[in-house]
Amino acid sequence: MATNVVVLVGRLTKDPEISYSVGENSTAVATFFLAVERYSKSGKLTDYIRCKAFNKTAEIIEKYCKKGKQISVIGEIHTSDYTKDGSKNYLTEVVARSIELLGVKIETKEVQEEIPTGFNRLADDIPFE
Repeated sequence: MATNVVVLVGRLTKDPEISYSVGENSTAVATFFLAVERYSKSGKLTDYIRCKAFNKTAEIIEKYCKKGKQISVIGEIHTSDYTKDGSKNYLTEVVARSIELLGVKIETKEVQEEIPTGFNRLADDIPFE
């Protein structure tokens, strides 16, 4: 049972950045930021959350997700740190386990069959687990 689960609904702040690992078993990696609204006593606020997806999920994001597109992400929070110029830096990001494209208008049956809804990755889709 997973205890580190996060669910987000937001809009992409810019087009996702796609890269591929080097080697025989190349892995697609999509990095993107979601603008997610939240409310406080002072009013509506927006958080910008760094997200990452791998393999088939990354390819779906590359093909169908552009700046302004609304999606939902189910994933887990990952933290890491690194040293740059003698200063320790911390990174927090959400690794997407599944995504759903929201507000998609389908014009043709061929496109409708091509777009996966509620796309879920397999557990072996993340290369570092």
